[in-house]
Amino acid sequence: MARLETKVDLIGLQSNIKTDMVDVRSKIAKDLLDLRCDTDVIQTRIGTEVDILPRRIEVTYTSYERRLLEVFILVFFYRGYILDYG
Repeated sequence: MARLETKVDLIGLQSNIKTDMVDVRSKIAKDLLDLRCDTDVIQTRIGTEVDILPRRIEVTYTSYERRLLEVFILVFFYRGYILDYG
């Protein structure tokens, strides 16, 4: 199974994580939900690095996986904004 090294930086706390891609995906999904009220920019790009910051999330996937993530964001992330503040 492919391995992916990520650098996570949350409010000044920085650590390096080396794990299976499946674990990284589930962590990203959890972090998206945890940070949804603090995040105003989400970017996807080609590469192998995932940076999670209080106001910025950069996620790296293949084009198919990126589309799945965009759907996830539209359904859960923005809908959460509508339900919380609507």
